[in-house]
Amino acid sequence: MEIIIKRSKEYWDNSFKKGRWDRLLDKEREKNTSFIAKLILEDKKESLKVLDIGSGNGALADYLLPGKSKYYGVDISSEALNLIKDRHQEAVIISADINDLEKIDIKERFDYIVLNEVLYYIYPIGILRRLKRFSNKDTKVIISMYNSIRNKLIWFSIFRRALARHVVSDEKRCVSWTIKVFSYER
Repeated sequence: MEIIIKRSKEYWDNSFKKGRWDRLLDKEREKNTSFIAKLILEDKKESLKVLDIGSGNGALADYLLPGKSKYYGVDISSEALNLIKDRHQEAVIISADINDLEKIDIKERFDYIVLNEVLYYIYPIGILRRLKRFSNKDTKVIISMYNSIRNKLIWFSIFRRALARHVVSDEKRCVSWTIKVFSYER
């Protein structure tokens, strides 16, 4: 069974242009995103830098901006990134393929790195190691995936103990997500 779903830039641009992912902006529907935002906003720091890998149309930005967070969204789709900029001029958007993390030209270090529903599209083995260059000594990496057999294989491939593990459920839609928080020990 293939656990990585490969999609082209054209596929993503087309999908966002047609509104296929607009549902991700529905705060009542996407309980995993609101939970991730809550984890970040509970942080006591006066200002936070958040790197949203595979940001899509910026659902997480809607919770964090405006506010104490400096938000960076990374996505392959320029259509999706334009949707973020339309709503949040202060957001920093970066057009890049998340499968080529080493080519992303960011010098910043982040308090939070978020991968919300994107590990299906990226090679998961070594993901935490590949993200480390964006981290500081206190960085938290938050990863969310809906619960399925395939996604258990992806979680297994990460090979790292989480600081925290949460399960968020939407009984109405019969879906649940596992959200794990990781850190880098330096």
